[in-house]
Amino acid sequence: MSEHATRPATKDELLNLFAHLERALDQSGFLRNKAMRPAMVHNLRAFLQRAAMTEQEVRTFHGVIKYLAKHKHSEE
Repeated sequence: MSEHATRPATKDELLNLFAHLERALDQSGFLRNKAMRPAMVHNLRAFLQRAAMTEQEVRTFHGVIKYLAKHKHSEE
């Protein structure tokens, strides 16, 4: 392990991350298509689970979500 390695994220930490991401995506309008929402959420959760994130990576991802939600950038 590198000097920055941390323990694997717990199931509760991942579930909290998924909920945070889904809230932010709902608020942004990304998940506006109700028919496709379940499949999109499933795909997002699946690839994030495969990433085998550490607790530090989960905290970092929370920070990214928070930043993006606060700073809605226009497309350039």
